[in-house]
Amino acid sequence: DTEDYILPLTETNAKYFQFAADEGRFSIQTSRSCPYRCAFCYNLSNNIAKYHYLPLEQIGIYKERFPELRHTTIVDDWLGAKKRIKTVASELQQHDVSFTMNIRAGQIDEDLAAHLYETGCVHVMFGMESGSPRVLKEVVDKGETVESFLTAAKSFRKFNIRRQFSFILGMPGETEGERKETYEFITEIYNAAKGNVGIAIYNYVPFPGTPLLPAAIEDGFQVPTTMAGWSDLERNKSISKKVNENVFFIGGLTHHRSKGNRTDTNFPGVLRLLILPFELLCRARWKLKFWEFFKLEKYFITQLLKWRTSRVAAKGLS
Repeated sequence: DTEDYILPLTETNAKYFQFAADEGRFSIQTSRSCPYRCAFCYNLSNNIAKYHYLPLEQIGIYKERFPELRHTTIVDDWLGAKKRIKTVASELQQHDVSFTMNIRAGQIDEDLAAHLYETGCVHVMFGMESGSPRVLKEVVDKGETVESFLTAAKSFRKFNIRRQFSFILGMPGETEGERKETYEFITEIYNAAKGNVGIAIYNYVPFPGTPLLPAAIEDGFQVPTTMAGWSDLERNKSISKKVNENVFFIGGLTHHRSKGNRTDTNFPGVLRLLILPFELLCRARWKLKFWEFFKLEKYFITQLLKWRTSRVAAKGLS
């Protein structure tokens, strides 16, 4: 039954679905699990289900219930092979719903990029994880290469689709030299992609039961003994003393410059002048790879972000 696959609507939570539809924050899931074996991923321990598709009829059900629905984020861990991606994209187009999605870089060529553009894709996110070939192959078991990342980045250049490339720092076994490879690759792919591009840099967070957890423990990770302890781990706070957590702030403000990204959303128009001095300082820091003595800048950046995100959220809920 299709109803088994979609989030249950009740009188209590319907207003949140409505808010999501109104604000372009709706999400759908068209498949479960993932057939890939990335060593850091929670799927390997927490999702024992075999990879399978979910009925696409749910798109029509949501659209009928919320006619205001114009945009959705596809939250699948892996959307599927190229043919499946095209099918999902075409189904969303039939219901006049634009979309954001995750995709593996190795699947992208200009043909698929063109189809996504024609069917209403406005934002594509790639999990690249590292710019080090050894880390990708021997630590992450990603099944992709830096060459495939560059090909994917370039494939979208002629289409007005926002792209975000995400990276993870501090994985066990990663050397300082390999982190520098990632920093350099981030600059390379940002320049190669051109246009509407964002870079997200995250801290490695170990998950229970994943292949990388034993190596993280050997690397000094203290395993939490309570659920509260696990929940305290943060993607932008390094658990490894080898990674300076200021990198996450500096990298974010350096590469989130294009129209439509969060900096642009939080600081529209002349309000951008409030954050611009810190953006310029962060660009200089990134170029020099200078992460130290960031406390004062970080404080002001954090306060500005708290103020603006709360205002944006309040405006959306009003």
